[in-house]
Parts: sequence; structure tokens; C-alpha cells
Amino acid sequence: MNAEWFFQVSEEIYIVCNEQGMIQHTNSAWNNLTGYEQQEILHRPLISFFPPELHEQFTRWSSGLRTSEYAHFDCKVMGKTGDIRHVKWTHGTIVNNQLLYLKGILSPISDGKAALELHKSVIEKQADPAVMIDLETNVLAINPAFEELFGWSQDEMIGRTLPNMPPLLYPSFLHYLEVAKTGQKIANLETQRLKKNRELLNVSVTISPVKDENGNVIALSAVTRDISKRKQIEWELVRKTAELKEANKRCETILESITDGFYTLDEELRFTYMNKPLQKMWKIPAEELLGKVISDAFPVVLQHPFKEHFKKTIEQQVPCKFQVYSDTLDKYFDIRTYPTDNGVAVFLKDYTELQNVLQRLQESQEILREITENAKESFCIHSPDFSKIYFLSAGGEDILGRPLAEILNNPVLALQCIHPEDQEAVRSTGEKRPETIINIDYRLNHPKRGQRWIRWRRYPVFPVKDKVFKNVSIWEDITDLKENEQQIQKAEKFEIVSQLAAGVAHEIRNPLTTIKGFLQMNQHKVNIPYEEIIMSELETIEQVLHEFLILAKPHHEIKLVKKNIALILKDLLRQMKNEPFLQNISIIPDLNVDLPFIKCDEKHIRQLILNLFKNASDAMTNGGKLWISSFADEHQVNITIRDNGQGMPAERLDRVGEPFYSNKEKGIGLGLMVSRKIMQIHEGTIDLKSEEGRGTTVILRFPL
Repeated sequence: MNAEWFFQVSEEIYIVCNEQGMIQHTNSAWNNLTGYEQQEILHRPLISFFPPELHEQFTRWSSGLRTSEYAHFDCKVMGKTGDIRHVKWTHGTIVNNQLLYLKGILSPISDGKAALELHKSVIEKQADPAVMIDLETNVLAINPAFEELFGWSQDEMIGRTLPNMPPLLYPSFLHYLEVAKTGQKIANLETQRLKKNRELLNVSVTISPVKDENGNVIALSAVTRDISKRKQIEWELVRKTAELKEANKRCETILESITDGFYTLDEELRFTYMNKPLQKMWKIPAEELLGKVISDAFPVVLQHPFKEHFKKTIEQQVPCKFQVYSDTLDKYFDIRTYPTDNGVAVFLKDYTELQNVLQRLQESQEILREITENAKESFCIHSPDFSKIYFLSAGGEDILGRPLAEILNNPVLALQCIHPEDQEAVRSTGEKRPETIINIDYRLNHPKRGQRWIRWRRYPVFPVKDKVFKNVSIWEDITDLKENEQQIQKAEKFEIVSQLAAGVAHEIRNPLTTIKGFLQMNQHKVNIPYEEIIMSELETIEQVLHEFLILAKPHHEIKLVKKNIALILKDLLRQMKNEPFLQNISIIPDLNVDLPFIKCDEKHIRQLILNLFKNASDAMTNGGKLWISSFADEHQVNITIRDNGQGMPAERLDRVGEPFYSNKEKGIGLGLMVSRKIMQIHEGTIDLKSEEGRGTTVILRFPL
């Protein structure tokens, strides 16, 4: 009975809860504290009397009682009327792992209530953001300015530990709080605070102690001022100052390290600064010139454009540029003046070496111009896609057959001259990477000289810094070289054919003679079927062998005798009137009977004319006309044979006379090859002209 009585009348708080945290029993001290009746408290969770932010902390504290007794847990308790009371739990224990016994006392913080209320009213009227906290850093009050600056409302802040403290600054914050708890005021502490959106603010904080009527510190107030803009300006000023110092340092370093001379003058043209390169250039230390008027130190300035340009730069605030030559130093100088706040800055560059280089370059350019203008090759500097030509030598006009001005204005003209069959090859080759070296031969249609062979070589000119990549092309007319190569190839083929002809003629001639002899011996004794056809074909074979022998026989073994070529031609025409292959062809002669004698082999001459007549006949399958004429000049006898047959295109005409090339379906090109051989033996020439659909003309020229 005595224990129960003590339990009820004690001013200390006693509570018993079950393992679920439901209140099983309380004494009157708890009931008086909360304002609830006994029946309203029983079977209610104890944690429901605590603010939500203390639930987790209380749960951890009560759970720890299973292993040991914890004391001195301070918390807030919400009464029935909504007021907050502070309770200090001094003891707690768990019995049989079921019942929780708690003992606590009302915290003395409730003392000084009048002082707190008074200070709260002062905070409310404060224009700057202000907050009042208890000695455990729990928020007691904030003003509207605090809400507006940091973003938390009264309901979110009251009873909580200050949420606007950056974690890294929390230790220093606690230090200042301890100082303030001793009664000292901390004024204008510059620090940082967090807003609700986690934005960091630069602030100035003044922390003041709140005292009760007895002079005891019962709370702390903090007035905050946003100094972000001021800090931003200060930081910007510091940054700009540092940048300016660094810029000045770099500028001075640059001015001392450049090779150009540099000096400054005030408005009276007195020296205020000279860099070391200038001192070295003039061979005068700065100490001798600083403070002196430039015309006093160098009277020659009055005779040069210096003074005029200095005056213009200072009065009109415009830069000037001019060049001078110093007789004293024997040097050329490039001078630039720039206006400053209190005078003029001058850059002095020694370009004597550059002047000498330019002079040598002009001389080299003149030599190069003479070379390019007199060289047969054409030199061209152009863009990789050939859309722009930067330079084209005089040889380009000769090779391309167009004025240089037209080609420079319209580079496409150089591409349009390319032979249609070679344009694709040239285009695909030109599309290779600009740094690729190109070497290609192609045909070009010259407006005056017809088809020409061009050798194109392209080399890269690698760009320097940010300049444009260029190519250098060299065009060379190699038509003569190509023709010589073709002549060599023809000669090589002809030599092979000659050797082949000699072998074939030797192997076939003897058996052929034997066959023909036996046929002639037995033609009157035995009736041989198709005897005439066989004999005709054998004679044809003999004729081919004869032509082979002409090809194989060396020139020196053939003896040329002076003959009357006019009589030979006249007799030859008379004999050929009865030739079957000329039956549908009209021969129109125009022969000069007074032709001079020429050295020749009459048999070969007859063979030559016969071959040409046969070729003309083959070109006129439906008949036609055949003209033959002759005349002589002081150097040679000319014989012209012309037909009005089908003719041939230019590309086929170039190959006529090559070994094994023929316009006939079953021909081997032997006739014209033999004809050329005969003309070589007679040291003459044979020229062919032909136009498709209009006939062919052959001109024979025999030297006198």
C-alpha cells in the first residue's frame, strides 16, 4: 500500500508499458503533465505523445534497454492542449522481456518562460532572418524573414534541430554555441548556411544568449544576414585583381621575351618604359633614357615621321604604322604606335633580314618566272578539287591550246580538253587523297594540233598552320615520246615477223615446189580433179611466201637500179586491166610521163602497187572508182592512189601497217606491212589518209 501511495503522489513520472509499447499504468505526475485522464492514457502507444521527429530516436533508446539500462534521454512531450513540455527520462528497464518501466522528471527548461516569450516577440519583429534555439539546438521560434530566405515554415522548424547547417561546418557551429552559452555575444560571424532546396548561402550571423530573470542562459538567438551578393562582388574583385596581376606579369614577361623592341612615352613624349630587347637593339641602358624626351635623346626623330605619327596617335587615339631606315644602325625598322591612357606605346621591329630575304625572293621569283615561261612543261598550283588555280605558267597555254586568262577564270576548261575515253580515268585518279602523288598519261584534244599525249604529275603542298592544302601539277606534252615508243614497238614486232617470215618461207617453199612440180608433170597423164583450183591456190601460197621473203630479206641484199618509174606505172596499169579483182572498179589515171628516174627494184614496185590496188578493191565491195596520179618535185617522186571506198576511223588508221592488224575480217595485215617494208628498202615514205564513208588516200614518196 505504501509503495502504491508513493507511486501516485511522487512528482517524478512513472510509466509502465507492455512489449508493444502500449501504456499499462501511469502515475498522476504523467497525467498532470499531459492533461489527459487516466482512462484516456491507458492502452495508448507511449510514442504517440512524442513529436514525430523523436519516434526513431526513442525506439532506439528503448530497444537498448534490453541489454542495459539507459538514462538521461531528453525529449519533448505534447500535451492535450498542444503545448510542449520537456521531460528528462532518468531510468528505464525491461522486466521479463515484456514490461517497460520508465522514470522521468520534468525538465527545468520550462523555467524562464516569460523571457522566452519576450524574445520570441522580438524575433518576430526582426527585419533580418532570425531563429531562437534551446541549449540542445532545437528550434523554439523563427520569424517570417527566416521562412522567406531559407524556405522552411514554422511547422517544419519548431522542435527540430537546425536543418540549415552544412555538415562540414557543424563542429565550428557547436563551438560558437558553447561560447554563446557562457553569455558572450558573437557578432557578424561570416559563414555559410543551407536553404531548403540545398542551395548554399553566404551569410553573416550574430549569435546572442537569451537569459531568464536570474541571468541564466536558457536559449540562444541567431540573426542572419544574406551576404551572398557582397561575397560574390568580393570574390569577383579578388579574381579580377589576381587576373590583372597575372596579366600584368604575363605582359611584362612577354615584353621582355619578345625579339621586338618596345617602349612607352607619356603625353610629352618622355620615355616611361623600355624592354630589354630594345636596350640591346639600341645598345643603350634604360636608365639613360627613362624620363627623357625622345627628340632630346634622338634629335634625328625631328627629321623622321616619328613625331608626326606620335602626335597623331596621342591626339586622335588611332594606331599608326610606318617604316624607316636608320643610317646609324644600317637597319630597316617597322614601327607601330598605339594610344594608351597617358601617352603612346611603340613596337619597333628590325626587319632588315626580312628585307634582304624579300629581295632575294624577288630575284628567285624572277629566275623561276624565266624558267617556267621558257620551259616546255606547264606548272600549275591549284586546289585539290581543281576548282581554283593559284598559278599557271605560260606553258599551259601552249599545251592546252587556250589563253591563260580563260583557264585561270574557268579551270574546268582544262578538264574539258581531255579525250572522252580518258576522262573517267583522269577523274578517278584526281579524286585520290590530296597528299597522294599522281603520275598518269592521257590524251588531250588540242584545238589546233589535234590529239596530243599529256603526262600529268601531281604533288602535294602540305599546309602550314591553318592555310589551305594545295597541289602542284606538271603537264608535259609527250606526244613525240609516245610516237617514238610506238615506232619502237612496231619495229620490234616487225623484226619478230621478219624472223618468223624467214623461217616459215624456208620450211614451206621446198615442199610447195615439190608438190607443184609433180602436179605439172602429171597434168597430161592423169586426170586430176580440181586441177585448176589446186594450181591457183598453190600460186596464192607462192605469192604469200614471196611477200614473206620480202619481209625477211635484209636491205643490203636488194640491189636498187635506176629505172623509169613512169614506164613501170604505165605497163603495170595495162596489165592490171584484166585482173579479176578490178572488174567492177573504174581506174582513173593521171600520170606524168616525164618523171625522173629513181633507184628501185622494179619487181618490188609492182608488188607494192598491186598490194595497194587490192586493198582499195577490198574497200569497194560494190564497185567504185580508183584514182592514181604521179608528179615530181626537186626532192622526190610522189605517187598518189585514192579510192572512194568505205574508209576507216582515225583510231584504226593509226594502227594500219602494224603486224597482225587488219581491217579485213580474215586478214593478218600482211599487205600493208609488206608495202611499208618495200618503202623502207627504197628509203621512201608511205602516208595514209582516210575518212570513214569517204575513202582512203595513200601517198608514196621516193627520193631522187
